[in-house]
Amino acid sequence: MGDVILTTPMAEVLKYNYPNAQVDILVLNSLIDVVKHSPYIDNIITYDKKQSFKEILKIRSLKYDWVIDFLNNPRSAMICALSGAKLKAGLTTNIHKFYAYNFYLKRPEANTYSCDFKLEMLKQLGVKWKGEHAPLPVYKLSKEQEEKSLQIYKELNILPTEKVIGFYATTKVYSREWSIQNFQKTAELLHQKYNCQIMIICAPWEKDYALKIKQNTPWIHIASSTEKIEDIYPILKRLNLLISCCGGTKHLALSVAVPTITLHFITRVKDWTPVFNKKHIGIQAHTPCSPCRKDTCDKNYICKNAITPQEVFEAAQKILG
Repeated sequence: MGDVILTTPMAEVLKYNYPNAQVDILVLNSLIDVVKHSPYIDNIITYDKKQSFKEILKIRSLKYDWVIDFLNNPRSAMICALSGAKLKAGLTTNIHKFYAYNFYLKRPEANTYSCDFKLEMLKQLGVKWKGEHAPLPVYKLSKEQEEKSLQIYKELNILPTEKVIGFYATTKVYSREWSIQNFQKTAELLHQKYNCQIMIICAPWEKDYALKIKQNTPWIHIASSTEKIEDIYPILKRLNLLISCCGGTKHLALSVAVPTITLHFITRVKDWTPVFNKKHIGIQAHTPCSPCRKDTCDKNYICKNAITPQEVFEAAQKILG
């Protein structure tokens, strides 16, 4: 999900260069909600993995001038190769480049934020941008989502004047998660300083984890009715800050202009957090092996205790004042 969210700013870059161009994006059916309110995308083309041949024919019928492969994986390379586009661009480091592309893009410099990485790919096509860094993702809530946001917080008796800090505590990958005790301590520090409300965002099947953080604390709330991606945006929009493990929800928050603090254990800060923007802070685990980019660990996950609640609290002060 994160890769798709961080690709959407390239539509804004292309529109800046070619205002009259039609800019479409191809996504899996499960990710429509991530892109459907992006203001710079004209059409969303969905891809069903179970009907690859039919989907390729659909893409070819649209007769694109350019197809740019930002993902550079086997499936995206195959789609690019069979798209019928006049220009088919992808990275030279992709092992599928010889049959997939007719315009080779050099791999941009490492240690670069994902959106900037993609912008450097586009620049090789003669595309320009007005700023030093790529734009960040933008998601415009629908009227229904705006109304739902007001309703959610009203039902929780959270006043419009109160600070609300969100926690996204769980991911599909254990090595990216922080401990329950660390989230609890961070919540205490934040509440003492700001008299704020804490909102834990989780899927229904993650509610048990959230309940362990909450216990019986009245100023900690759980938003667990988030079975669909589009249900998360109304919750995020009201937040003054999101403190998150490195995962897709952090990028969703960023796209609705919510400040973020991201905990990086196995991932690298500069890859996934726009540190050039003062509203977004990434904290790297202080261990020699971080970031390892591994889902499993033979060192007893020592990085998970290498970020302290005090560090997170101090980062929150930089954003909230």
